[in-house]
Amino acid sequence: MAARPIILAVLAAALFAGEPANAAPLFSVELDFGGVEERGPEPITLNQETRSNIDEGNFDFESAFGAAGRGILRTSARATIFWPDIRGFPLCSGIPGGHCNRYSNEAIAFFRLDDVIITGPGGASEVSASLNLRLDGSTSANTFFTNPSTSFTSSAASANVDVSVAVGPSFRTRFDGSAQTFSSDLRGSRSESTGILTGFSGLLDLDLTTAAFMLPVDTFFPLFVSLGGSARIEVDVRGADPGLPVQRIAEAQSSFANSLSFPFSGPVFVLPTGFTANSESGLIRDNMWIGAPTSVPEPSALLLVALGLAALVAARRSLP
Repeated sequence: MAARPIILAVLAAALFAGEPANAAPLFSVELDFGGVEERGPEPITLNQETRSNIDEGNFDFESAFGAAGRGILRTSARATIFWPDIRGFPLCSGIPGGHCNRYSNEAIAFFRLDDVIITGPGGASEVSASLNLRLDGSTSANTFFTNPSTSFTSSAASANVDVSVAVGPSFRTRFDGSAQTFSSDLRGSRSESTGILTGFSGLLDLDLTTAAFMLPVDTFFPLFVSLGGSARIEVDVRGADPGLPVQRIAEAQSSFANSLSFPFSGPVFVLPTGFTANSESGLIRDNMWIGAPTSVPEPSALLLVALGLAALVAARRSLP
């Protein structure tokens, strides 16, 4: 998980190396857990999901969604383990009497525009600028288990979001955050959030503004923006009594299908008075983004997950 920001930084550097000015835009979506990737000069949307068979009420599920458009990125990654009774399930390799599951998936989308240009009063060769973005989505990370035996049980769930920006020849920055929940027999339960998710209770609606940097005037420059979302869950039961039920539930989702984009209203770049920005491929006109959708639907809801989460709530309520 931690390697992904490094990969994005290397990717951004590679994309800008030797690229001609005013070239065609580039759009890309990668769904990591399924090894699905598509890249090209036109907007892209990809969706993939996997689910196990339902066996005695037990199932696991993963999904990832990504879309890269003209000034807008959308990603969603989900992972769910719902095992109300692990008796009869295969043991973990190398763990005596252990049952475990680990799922991790990511969705990454980016766009690169090579036709962005700043214009304004004559005489200036470069100006100070900042880039405005909006980020709207949600995260959740939940774990739950019941363990009537003397076995050790632990579970963890984490949801992450990562925004990377590269503008012009040298400016690079990123915004990221994580929401995590941990539960174990020894340490109890705790949740924590970091970065841009700190202080949020799952729902995120942020205006992001980069630090100031210098941009050339009357010269095309590249703009690269990426959005990555990931979900990871892990459950471990060791030494379980094969005659007693151990219930394990873990769910994580990083849902940013309502997107990272240029502002729906207001300027794309913060520029000195008299200067403006344009990009035909990015739908930026007079420093305003004209590509704002009237509505951005989430990927289709899955009955399987809905049933699993409903069962999770019911299980919690049934506890003494």
